[in-house]
Amino acid sequence: MENIKAKNQEVPGGRRFRSPFWSMLLIGMGAVWLLSNFGIVSWANIAALFQLWPLLLIVGGLELLFGRSSPRLAQMLGVGTLAFALVFMFVGPVFGVGRIDVKTEQFTAPLGETATANIHLSPGIGKTTVSASSSDTDTLLDANVTHTGTVSLSSHGDKDKAITLQQNSETNWNFGLFNDRRADAKLRWDVTLNPTVPINLTIDNGVGESNLDLSKLNLTGTDISAGVGQVTVNLPASEAGYSAQISAGVGNVKLTLPSESSINLHVSGGTGSVDIIVPEGVAVQVLVDSGLGRVNFANNLNFTHIRNRGNDNNGTYETPNFASASHKIVIDYNGGVGNFSIHS
Repeated sequence: MENIKAKNQEVPGGRRFRSPFWSMLLIGMGAVWLLSNFGIVSWANIAALFQLWPLLLIVGGLELLFGRSSPRLAQMLGVGTLAFALVFMFVGPVFGVGRIDVKTEQFTAPLGETATANIHLSPGIGKTTVSASSSDTDTLLDANVTHTGTVSLSSHGDKDKAITLQQNSETNWNFGLFNDRRADAKLRWDVTLNPTVPINLTIDNGVGESNLDLSKLNLTGTDISAGVGQVTVNLPASEAGYSAQISAGVGNVKLTLPSESSINLHVSGGTGSVDIIVPEGVAVQVLVDSGLGRVNFANNLNFTHIRNRGNDNNGTYETPNFASASHKIVIDYNGGVGNFSIHS
């Protein structure tokens, strides 16, 4: 009977063995992750370690070429790589590798002859607040930013201004796997905008809590991306009316609507919940495509389900006074995974 060679035993052309390299690599990554969760290693140590990711490609290629035919070489590659990485993780920050440079800067855009403005805010990591400045200020935008990486302010135009304040770059090797030690630095964006100038406002939130009190601004439109974290938005009243778009991300969105205003609001759901607060007596129409989440309307708003869109939750809902109201709020909701609720 023909002899059958078991896996990893001698075969024609040489001997092959199961390499321990990748197993050792996984054990090392798990150990570092555990040390990070217990606070034994800092973010600077983790950042220094992630600077070595090209080394993994080089050593992994060497292991594929030579390690599987020589268990001793595979062990040497694994132990040597892990030892070097661990030493570098602790020694690197001493020489500035992985060290986080946190700085606070002030950014200002003068009011000048501005008649209208398009303002785009793109925060990075940290807490973000946006609110109205005093009405007698001579600035269009004033921002106090504590950040890592670089932040830039650009401004174009005289009467019709286009302003962008954004996070340009940030060293981030975290990939969400480790606790971010930068929370101790209290990273934040505090932005105030002129309440007298008609503003079309775009906000692309990054990572962190956002409190966007726009209730005293003169908005002509707004587009808000929630990013990652809790986002609270207060929209302003407007006789002329305006359009608003809210894109929920990872985290919950709480949105407060004004009374005596016409707003076309488009809401795209994410993985978290969307909670909309409307004043009593406001005329509201809601077009719902709920996705995977649930829909909940408060009983005191007396919504009537006037049209179906595929299932019991989806469709068009209206308050009893919608048809006759002079100010109307229309909400078009396209759901994601999270729940959607409206209440007063």
